[in-house]
Amino acid sequence: MSTPVKDELARKKEKLEEMRRKKAEMQKHNQEKQKQKGDEVREEDQGDTSTGAAVGGAASSDRWSNADDIFREFDIQGVPQIQSSSVGVDPSTSQSSGGVLSTPPSGPSGAHLEASAGEGSLLSSSGLGASGRSLRQVAKLEMAPSIVNSVDIPPVESYLYPKETQTDDYLLPQPTMAQGAGDGEEGATGQKEDIDEGKKEEEKDVKEQGSRSASPVPVAKELTDEEKAAIVSSEGFLTFLTRSSQLVERKITHDPDVYKCYTQEDDDKSSSMHPGSQVKVSRVFYQDYWCNNSAVSSLDWSPFFPNELVLASYHSFSADHHPAAQSESGGSLGGLENSGLAMVWNLGFNADTPDAIYQCQTSVVNAVFAKFHQNLIVGGTYSGRVVIWDSRNNKRSPVQRTALPTQGHTHPVFCTEVVGTENAHNLITISSDGKLCSWSLDMLSEPQETVDLQSSMGKTQTSKHNSVPVKCMSFPSNEYNSFVVGAEDGYIYGAVRHGSKPGITDIYERHYAPVTSVDLNQCPGPVDFSHLFVSSSFDWSTKLWSTKTPGRALHSLEGLGEYVTEARWCPTHPATFCTALTTGRLDIWNLNHDTEVPLSSMQLDGSPAIIKAKWSQNGRNMVIGDDAGKIHVADIGENICTPQPDAWSNLVHTLSELQSQTTEIDQWSDTSSNY
Repeated sequence: MSTPVKDELARKKEKLEEMRRKKAEMQKHNQEKQKQKGDEVREEDQGDTSTGAAVGGAASSDRWSNADDIFREFDIQGVPQIQSSSVGVDPSTSQSSGGVLSTPPSGPSGAHLEASAGEGSLLSSSGLGASGRSLRQVAKLEMAPSIVNSVDIPPVESYLYPKETQTDDYLLPQPTMAQGAGDGEEGATGQKEDIDEGKKEEEKDVKEQGSRSASPVPVAKELTDEEKAAIVSSEGFLTFLTRSSQLVERKITHDPDVYKCYTQEDDDKSSSMHPGSQVKVSRVFYQDYWCNNSAVSSLDWSPFFPNELVLASYHSFSADHHPAAQSESGGSLGGLENSGLAMVWNLGFNADTPDAIYQCQTSVVNAVFAKFHQNLIVGGTYSGRVVIWDSRNNKRSPVQRTALPTQGHTHPVFCTEVVGTENAHNLITISSDGKLCSWSLDMLSEPQETVDLQSSMGKTQTSKHNSVPVKCMSFPSNEYNSFVVGAEDGYIYGAVRHGSKPGITDIYERHYAPVTSVDLNQCPGPVDFSHLFVSSSFDWSTKLWSTKTPGRALHSLEGLGEYVTEARWCPTHPATFCTALTTGRLDIWNLNHDTEVPLSSMQLDGSPAIIKAKWSQNGRNMVIGDDAGKIHVADIGENICTPQPDAWSNLVHTLSELQSQTTEIDQWSDTSSNY
């Protein structure tokens, strides 16, 4: 039984077979038709072979003659002529030019053609049929006759000046006389003629260039005396002259020794057994015009150029003949008795002139670089004013200053220091009446806070507390609240800025004369010795203290023989500090080496009284200021300022020995008092 699906498949199969059959019949019919057509073509070719050549030649002649007419109509030159060596070319069509034909051959086979153009021949191996074309020469490109527009562009202006405008007459080359009298006259005459001809040619060139140029050559304008004075006194000219002269002076004075033997110097240093031979003065900064009749009142190293720039302030003894007593315009600076001066010196160059000079109406007793402001310098004056100079300002006068009738200071400001961090810092100043003020460097109209440093020492019947006459101050490293001060009454006090009771917190054993300096140990290392500080006094002594044990000194250097004006810790060695005397002697002590004898000593020439001394940040240099206004730069040996790895542990042992000695002395004194 058949199904509809099978019936459908059978019908499709029959239809497919029928389509294949029809396709085969159609292909067979087409093949037969093509075969008949090919036979007819072959019969026609055999019948027309005899007449093909003549007919083809005539047709080709007609076609090429038409092409020649077209070429002549368009005036095209150089139509190639074709010479044929093939069989079947009609000789009647040839010209009498030695086998040169004007029409191409019409042979059906590939003939070798040779075209001649008068300069050479071109061989072609391609066959030309009835519709073949002749080969043509490549046309040559030539300039077409046309109108040329000329544009007259003036030359670039060039300014020529005679030599007299830049060179004096006596510097111009003079004509030389030839040897011999007759030769000399002829040589001089010839040179004179050459010079005249040269001048004429120059004048001619100048005239030609002037005539060609669109605008005349500008002539320099002669300035009047008033205009010259205005330019010389202008701020821009003064700035340019000051900066340029400093750069030129540094370049001229800087003369490095390229032949210096550094190896030999190192050998000499290592062979020196005594450290005292490694302390010597290398330079002296002094200018008689500014520093005459003045004494150095303070010294400070720049925090931004720590081993190069030094700031020094000066206290004038006599203002009558001091240049700082008058302003830049020649008038008096307020009519005050004394005049203040601060100068910045540069150790990086060999120049003996200061980098900057700053003036003030009153004596500057203390000046420091602003720790977080590269261009600011802060000064404390004898009149109680706090002033700020800015190195970006061309004037020597302060850019900011406190007014006298203010909440600030009314006594001499001996202590100035910038403490804090870069984002939060203050200027701390203390005057001799015991008043501490905290300022913002942006505004000196009034202090942000004030603290009165008062002590019960030396109290009278009328007052329970007396103001501390502060002469010096020192903050520990990374500490902005607690500090120590030295007073004129000989006592050393510990104080705080903030807290429940700001002011004096500790009192140390006194010196028997005014305290001239206090300095806390700020040498970093594995052991923290920031609690140690040294003090100096006019009682010929220097003492070692600790903030952890206020009261009695850990060690005392007695009998130094003269007033001790300065005591400073070395910033790189934990056990080294220096002391300065008014006899011009500088002593360097090392507690690990000896606690009674200095490690090294140096005597200044002339024995001036040393007022201030301060180490550089790397410990390799020290600046020393005396009462004559001179600043001595001392080079410190590497053995002195470079600590050994066991320096901190040795100092711990030394401090324990000093503490035990102090305890024994106290016990012995208590025992002797009982008897």
